[in-house]
Amino acid sequence: DLLSSLPEEQRSALIKNLQELLEGARRAQWLVVFTGVRFPSGYAGVHPRHRIFGALQRLNAKQGDAAVHWFMEGYPGSEICADLAPLDGEPVIWRQRLCHSESLLEQLR
Repeated sequence: DLLSSLPEEQRSALIKNLQELLEGARRAQWLVVFTGVRFPSGYAGVHPRHRIFGALQRLNAKQGDAAVHWFMEGYPGSEICADLAPLDGEPVIWRQRLCHSESLLEQLR
């Protein structure tokens, strides 16, 4: 969990700044879309030779979800921070790759 790995003072300052950013975007009636990388159990669908996520898939195949679960659904750090949660109607788009997804492009059109 990247956010909880920060010292409390830095984490609080980052969350405060992001809250102000979100509030300003909403006041200006900008489209606010939440997106991130997240995988199902066992990194299903990730090719073992993928340059970045393949290592996680291979390690998970050996050690299981309990030990290897970075960016995995249902584990700490894979959800949106409650202090920054989307409002009703703001889209949340989870991806399984670093490139944009078709779902994200649809929201931006």
